[in-house]
Amino acid sequence: METLFDDENTLMPHLERGMVSIANCGKHTNSTQFFITFQKASYLDGLNVVCGKVTEDTLHILSILEGIGVPSDGFYTRNNRVVIADCGEIHGSITKQDKCNTGTLR
Repeated sequence: METLFDDENTLMPHLERGMVSIANCGKHTNSTQFFITFQKASYLDGLNVVCGKVTEDTLHILSILEGIGVPSDGFYTRNNRVVIADCGEIHGSITKQDKCNTGTLR
């Protein structure tokens, strides 16, 4: 069984394309599943924890993912499945200006 985690903070809004958020099944049921928004998603505000944002230099990848779409029957096959692997982690410092630009500084 997957371990669930409490909500850390639902203050950051899903204000634009490329927001990375934690999937859940209700309050305090966060898991290790994430999703990326294709557009502003205000209806998720207060429900899902925003934990990041796709960087400007990789936003074009969202267009590729959008082009794949969702199969009408809801079942993915080897030909239309998307797997993100070895995505790595961005290291470095986040400046006060970065936090202000993303709305994380309160």
